[in-house]
Amino acid sequence: MKRFLAILLISAALAAVFTGCGGSRYDPLEGVETTTFTDSCGRAVTIPAEITRIAASGATAQMILMTIAPDMLVGLASSPSRAQRPYFPEDMWYLPTFGQFYGSKASLNMEALIAAQPQIIIDLGDKKLGHAADMNTIQRQTGIPTVFIEADIDDLSEAYQTLGRLLGRSGLSAF
Repeated sequence: MKRFLAILLISAALAAVFTGCGGSRYDPLEGVETTTFTDSCGRAVTIPAEITRIAASGATAQMILMTIAPDMLVGLASSPSRAQRPYFPEDMWYLPTFGQFYGSKASLNMEALIAAQPQIIIDLGDKKLGHAADMNTIQRQTGIPTVFIEADIDDLSEAYQTLGRLLGRSGLSAF
């Protein structure tokens, strides 16, 4: 029921955002070379061949993406508190906040997400029932390729390898 309500709220927000805008809709695939990525749900998603701008779906995705591609984040699921700021690069302190897709703190701001123009939205974490449908819904509503990479404790190493390939960060050396 919560998932249905979340999707309903997201749909209503998008309808409000796009009603009467008159402008063209952002298309991250327009005029760029593309490739196909198969996510952890088994979905074949068309994505830009070279990714430089990403959005995280929530807190887990943000934490993981900050360790491999902080320079590619165009916004955050949650902004750092004053106490957290010393541990974040200063240029991240004021990035737009999009909220998150799931959980008790689900608060996705579609308008801010679309305005930041990510080339891809990445969801990381535990696979849930209906995950593929959720990814399809967000992708359809935003027009932004949306992928899920399973990243539970048992799959975290593989998730990093997949992210490295996806984001062109393969072969990173440990320090």
